[in-house]
This record gives sequence, structure tokens and C-alpha cells, in this order.
Amino acid sequence: MKFSLLYLLCYLGFHQHKVVDVKFGFSSSGKIITVKCKNCGITEIKKGDYKNY
Repeated sequence: MKFSLLYLLCYLGFHQHKVVDVKFGFSSSGKIITVKCKNCGITEIKKGDYKNY
């Protein structure tokens, strides 16, 4: 039952992210973070600080 609840939360948009990669830049873009959901495996690319993930 636990796994189906986690997949339901992922379907609703509540993922448990794990930081996969962080790229630093010297331009105006700043940091680019690649995060992956621990439950469903979806990978997202985000801009900003990785302390929140």
C-alpha cells in the first residue's frame, strides 16, 4: 500500500527529489540543477539553489 500512495503523490505533483547534478555558470543564468524523483524516476532541470531539494 505504501508504494501506491507514493505514486499517487507523484501523480498529484508531490515528488521526493534527489539532486543528481549541479552546474555553475558565470553568466546571468546562475546554477542549473538536475533533480530526479526517488519514487517515479522523473528527471527535472531547475534553476536556483539546490538546498531546497
